[in-house]
Amino acid sequence: MSRIRRKATYLGIITILLAMLAAQFGVRAWVAQAQSLPGSGSRTFPETGKTVTGIFLEYWNKNGGLPQQGFPISQLMNEVSDLDGKTYTVQYFERAEFEYHPENKPPYDVLLSQLGTFQYKQKYPNVAPNQLPNNSPGSQLFPETSKHVGGKFLEYWRSHGGLPQQGFPISEEFTEKSDLDGKTYTVQYFERAVFEMHSENSPPYNVLLSQLGTFQYKTRYASGSTPSPSPPPSQAIEGLFDVGGYKLYISCAGEGSPTVLMEAGLGTATSTWSSVLSDLRKLSKVCVYDRANVGRSERGPAPRTSEQVVKELRALLASANVPTPYVLVAHSHGGLHAQLFASKYRSEVVGMVMIDATPYDIDERYEAVITPQQAQERRDLIEQNREGVTYDAVTASYAQVRAAGPLPEVPLLVLAHGRTLQYPAGWPVEAVERAWREGQEGLAERSPKGRLIVAQNSGHFIHQDEPQLVINSVREVLQTAR
Repeated sequence: MSRIRRKATYLGIITILLAMLAAQFGVRAWVAQAQSLPGSGSRTFPETGKTVTGIFLEYWNKNGGLPQQGFPISQLMNEVSDLDGKTYTVQYFERAEFEYHPENKPPYDVLLSQLGTFQYKQKYPNVAPNQLPNNSPGSQLFPETSKHVGGKFLEYWRSHGGLPQQGFPISEEFTEKSDLDGKTYTVQYFERAVFEMHSENSPPYNVLLSQLGTFQYKTRYASGSTPSPSPPPSQAIEGLFDVGGYKLYISCAGEGSPTVLMEAGLGTATSTWSSVLSDLRKLSKVCVYDRANVGRSERGPAPRTSEQVVKELRALLASANVPTPYVLVAHSHGGLHAQLFASKYRSEVVGMVMIDATPYDIDERYEAVITPQQAQERRDLIEQNREGVTYDAVTASYAQVRAAGPLPEVPLLVLAHGRTLQYPAGWPVEAVERAWREGQEGLAERSPKGRLIVAQNSGHFIHQDEPQLVINSVREVLQTAR
């Protein structure tokens, strides 16, 4: 028997013991009976004694099977999601957790939980240390998370399902001691997976996936702990709502006022908030939504300027009957939309938290310190987004925010990244970083109640690098607003 097959057998035995331990502590007593799955077919795995049926079995077979998903380590069960607070029928596998989403059309009725995000947040509440971006030839920068993937990890990502299977990278490469065998490996975290480099193995086994499903299942159930209850159905809002001939997706949960309204960065969907969402929904009602052309929302008209986004958002809030007033929480390019919304609808906004948000004068600041060629490189990079936003639309948004006038005199916390970001070779890094910090200072000064906070351990995605800082900032603004 090969070393790989022996390892799989041993891991199967381990997962059986974990499941037995969970049963011993009576974990299943509180788990509601899971609904059956559509689809045909059934397979019982003797390695763990668990059965996979219907569309979960179809998904397992079509998406990598044992190397990608691992053996099943639970039966079907109902579980409250850490991502959105809703209850789903799920099944755990060694390397993944399948969720049944009957509200989606195939093939999106089976989705993978963001176990990589949960694990990263749990192990590194601030940020993983000593990360090094892979800038080898052919490496790829993902603007959605500002992380790089290169070499063998990029080959694996592309050949094993890409975005639907692995998700976006949420860290650079770094070394980590394995919770499974105690050895140290070069790893990289993705939303739905952790890649491990095993140089001792021959391809294709030199890149392996951490057993995130095993770790998550053990964490949640082996101790006998119960999940947090989902928000009361009467308080929840979710679905696609008409905004003028097309529909946008919104999800609101939690109780209390003001309503916290989240505005994501350029090209990113509601999943960007997974590190903070469950905690924020313990503080008040919180709404996340997908702008047109992103996530579950339908396509919207061009140009995709802040004026257009705010128009659609107003229609969405009215259509979904989302209560006022609002605390606006916005990241990056979404900060332009939030600023315009606050200026236009001043009486409805009682607080703001800007997360490394884009100032309307940032291009002026940048182009004072970079070359025309570098400015063009930046414009080209901006247009590589999934949202269909052109650079002309961005400059139009700058003008719209400037023309709308001052922000309301409400509590405003501006969180600025403290770790130097990665820039193309030849860029004046120190000058560009200084220009961004000065832009953040100017943004904080737009309200007499504004304050700048530097997130010393964060890159551009502060809500993922230092989620507790964002949670605490929203809590502070809510308390002041109340």
